[in-house]
Amino acid sequence: MDHPSETTYDEVAYPTLPRFQTHPAHLQTMAFLSGLESAPPGRCRVLELGCGDGGNLLSMAVSLPESRFVGVDLAGTAIKRGNSAVMALELPNIRLMQADLLDIDASIGEFDYIIAHGLYTWVPDPVREKLLAVCASQLAPDGIAFVSFNSFPGCYLRLAVREMLLFHIQHIGNRQQRLAEARSLLRTLSSALVADARGEAIRKEVERLIDLEDGYLFHDDLAEVYRPVYFHEFAAQAQRRGLRYLCDARYWHMEESALTDVAGALSETAGEDRDLRAQYVDFFKVRPFREVLLCKGDRTPDFRALSARFQHLFVASSSAPVGEPDAEDGLRFQITEGRSLSTNHPIAKAALAYLGRVWPRSVRFPDLLDEILAQDVDEETRRSSGEALSKMLLRLSAVRFVQALKAPPQFASQLSERPVASPLVRYQLSTGSDKVSSLRHTTVELSDPLSRHTLLLLDGTHNRADLLEELIALVKLGVAKLEIGKEQITGPANVPDLLARSLEGNLDKLMRLGLLSA
Repeated sequence: MDHPSETTYDEVAYPTLPRFQTHPAHLQTMAFLSGLESAPPGRCRVLELGCGDGGNLLSMAVSLPESRFVGVDLAGTAIKRGNSAVMALELPNIRLMQADLLDIDASIGEFDYIIAHGLYTWVPDPVREKLLAVCASQLAPDGIAFVSFNSFPGCYLRLAVREMLLFHIQHIGNRQQRLAEARSLLRTLSSALVADARGEAIRKEVERLIDLEDGYLFHDDLAEVYRPVYFHEFAAQAQRRGLRYLCDARYWHMEESALTDVAGALSETAGEDRDLRAQYVDFFKVRPFREVLLCKGDRTPDFRALSARFQHLFVASSSAPVGEPDAEDGLRFQITEGRSLSTNHPIAKAALAYLGRVWPRSVRFPDLLDEILAQDVDEETRRSSGEALSKMLLRLSAVRFVQALKAPPQFASQLSERPVASPLVRYQLSTGSDKVSSLRHTTVELSDPLSRHTLLLLDGTHNRADLLEELIALVKLGVAKLEIGKEQITGPANVPDLLARSLEGNLDKLMRLGLLSA
């Protein structure tokens, strides 16, 4: 049987990266907040449909050695690339296989978590049906499925630009030429679109596509099949397969109706029907993309104790105070991703300040409460403060300022005498990539050559003196660059002293990025 995707993915690779929202620890937490139990991330079975070269699963397999991972993809070159990494890392707990989703049957086994990211929108109807059928048949009784898809009404703008691009390249057969001509039209559209509200809306979408890597643009927006759906269409299809919509995959969408200004409008239009509310949220927010969690149809989520359940989680944040308090005693905090917020609530300020000081360590909610309350506080004050703190942290999670998990990730939070970088990080760097997978299951881009060389040396055999000796030699040979500001330092007299002064700070930075093993 001829599968066009085999040849397209051979010619134009599709980047696959770790996606935190698909990690078993995150999926378990979302299920727990929804009132459901699911398998612990440390001992679970995970299936990813459309896994590409395994970039998402490899990161999980390295950090969760007692769990089992299976990835399926139609693209043979991607699977071959992924299996090269599996063999190099000697991972016994992951299997990547080239297969057609339509051919999957019960022999593949039962799974606690099934992931299908970036697949549903780009496959024909029979494959969509099979995707949900696999979720229904191969999901464990308490299992969770993650499915993402592009959604209406927000995707109409993207669809309009796609149709312009397809019209422009309709007579071009060569894939690389199609990609080049599509980019040419995008640049023209960016400068030539009419300067009114409609033109500006299209221009924003055009500029988003201009910034995409070739693999994303080619396979996502120039693909032969591309069919977004409304949420209610997807939910109905899942229901026919015996699956139930559990919740959105991310905190900031999970209870959007309760956490944003659309709550009143939702009550008027959708009442308490969660599926209906989810559809109207898409209308009000003009949402173009959905990441949803599904469970078996006989399970019933319960969100009434959301705040109370949050008190059973571990929390972490890189928040650091910026400047001095304002006239209303508000203090601004900023996280490493650059986002910031201001609060004048004493409990929130105390919690964010403490979490920032101990970052990247995760803190049990009761321990965090102990840190910000006086030692002799009475039980009622502790109870009310705990309730207030959990609601605040839930909202901070909703705006991506705090990470909360039932089982926190395991990585170094203190520097050892002989630091060890994640084996996956060292492997990725050895292949020439400057994008690596952290033990927090995120992608870290390392633009600094010295950091890349430092990580390659962190195999557990080098103490500080050894590292310094190796790095000095690399800088003097010109293999690695030592920069102060934008100035490159190469003078033999300066290099040892500057490296000695910067080494500990650089190691600390790499640790805080979640790149060092515990």
